[in-house]
Amino acid sequence: MSDSKLGRPPIEFNYEKVGELAALQGTYAEIAAGLGCSEDTITRRMQNDEKFAEAIKRARADGRISLRRAQWENAESGNATMQIWLGKQWLNQTDRIEQTHQGPEGGPITHADWSKLMLEDARRDKEPESKDNPKGDTDADDQGTEPGHAGSREGTTREK
Repeated sequence: MSDSKLGRPPIEFNYEKVGELAALQGTYAEIAAGLGCSEDTITRRMQNDEKFAEAIKRARADGRISLRRAQWENAESGNATMQIWLGKQWLNQTDRIEQTHQGPEGGPITHADWSKLMLEDARRDKEPESKDNPKGDTDADDQGTEPGHAGSREGTTREK
């Protein structure tokens, strides 16, 4: 019997190319495509070859550091968008929208004020035709209430 191993010999990778692809945060599939092999080959090599796995891990870390450095330099050079983004990421800054609701003369809204507003809205919705409002239109959404539209009652009968 022969002492030779069965199967194909392992692929020799150019570690510089592996590092370039990993530094760009490439997925295993993208690294495999760049190296001309299958994703399974990369996965197996990561599990079985410490040197290969460490090369990818180190290159990805270097890539993140380079990206962070570029972002930081952009912010320092006055890029307001980058400054805002980094502030949100690292300083927990957020956009804040303040809304205030006030009653008469800037005071609080009371239950009586709310009820009054509701009654005014109801009256306005039931306004008859007038010279200011010739069709008796309301602020309500009329869509679907014209004859032939969904929601129209034209042609319907009600049984008692």
